[in-house]
Amino acid sequence: MLASLALDGFGLFGLDQTSWSVSKLIGTLAVLGGIFVIISSQLSSSEKTLDPTASWWALGVDAGLPIQGAIDAQLKAELDAPLGVATISFSVATLAITALLIVLRSTGPTPKPQLKPLRKMPWWG
Repeated sequence: MLASLALDGFGLFGLDQTSWSVSKLIGTLAVLGGIFVIISSQLSSSEKTLDPTASWWALGVDAGLPIQGAIDAQLKAELDAPLGVATISFSVATLAITALLIVLRSTGPTPKPQLKPLRKMPWWG
């Protein structure tokens, strides 16, 4: 959400710059407050503190989603080929996930991916 506001507010990645307003600020605070309430209510009393490392990772991943959308829009404008943009986006995401998995497997106790459970998955899953 904050990344989207920054993209729009500063006109980053070729997006039209939009002005900031009190209503956007109130809406942002309301959404963030709602997220906090939902997460807090799902934690048991023994888990009331969130792992700061996991929180920063989640924030980083979440911030990347609107940036990816802005980059895809700019790439579509340049290529004028939606299927090509989707292919590039999918390929970059697959390579990034593969690189991250390799790093996590080589530096920590990350388990090896299991393909066998995929057989039980429905075709649409």
